[in-house]
Amino acid sequence: SLLEVRGSLESLSCRLAINNSSETQLQKLKVALEKIHQSRDSQEASEAIFAFHHYIAVLSNNVLLPLMYYSFKPEAEYLWSLAYKHVGLDELYQEKKNLFEAIRNKDSDAAVAKTKRTIDQSIRDLKLYSN
Repeated sequence: SLLEVRGSLESLSCRLAINNSSETQLQKLKVALEKIHQSRDSQEASEAIFAFHHYIAVLSNNVLLPLMYYSFKPEAEYLWSLAYKHVGLDELYQEKKNLFEAIRNKDSDAAVAKTKRTIDQSIRDLKLYSN
């Protein structure tokens, strides 16, 4: 499924971003994180979450990852808008904040585990949303 592919791309992006990102780049990622927190509706939140994850792909220094990630932007934003409506901004923000902390702390295992947990939950939730 698209979510499984997204999970693989995000996990690889996190691992590479941890190895390749500077403190200045991490500060830019934190700005992207705060844009999620400042979102006023599902559209703003989904766009901000996409931008956050896309920037992680950019930080990977792998030219293909951001392109691949961008290729499913509409679908990703749609799924995040559903999540926003079902769990709310606070939970989505906390999830992304935890991922940011793992990246900032250069903890690849935690970043990948958080990504896997999020993807697995999204797959379960999507089944619930569609009923």
